[in-house]
Amino acid sequence: MQDSIMVDITDTIALLHTGDRSGARNRFTAIWSRMQPMPDPYQECVLSHYMADLQDEIEKELSWDIRAFDAARRATDEAAKNHHPSLSIKDFFPSLHLNLADDYLRLGEFDSARRHLQDGLRLLSALTDSPYTTTVRGGFERIAARLND
Repeated sequence: MQDSIMVDITDTIALLHTGDRSGARNRFTAIWSRMQPMPDPYQECVLSHYMADLQDEIEKELSWDIRAFDAARRATDEAAKNHHPSLSIKDFFPSLHLNLADDYLRLGEFDSARRHLQDGLRLLSALTDSPYTTTVRGGFERIAARLND
């Protein structure tokens, strides 16, 4: 059985990739309302991860990134694999740490930024090389350079 929420989230991610930030934000908001009051942790993680990127204020972005991180900690590999057999929830954590490190850096909370940078790099080192790991590693390198300035 197909998960209609995840189908809608995936369609909205595709809309976001076309550059329609406002349309994506509106669709994610509507999906978020449908998910209440007890969102599935995997769905919550994915939606929150992308919703964070649509925020105009860093404090709101951080709030969505924290929500994504907390949801990932409650999610299971089974839920991820139900969406796609190749997915594992542990593979999400480097990217989630990267987003949090960036948020905290922009807020001037350097200790929190460093902690997420270190945690994310440690988890990233356990993953196989792929375009995803290369992209996330590049993000961590940029944050590390900014922290050392």
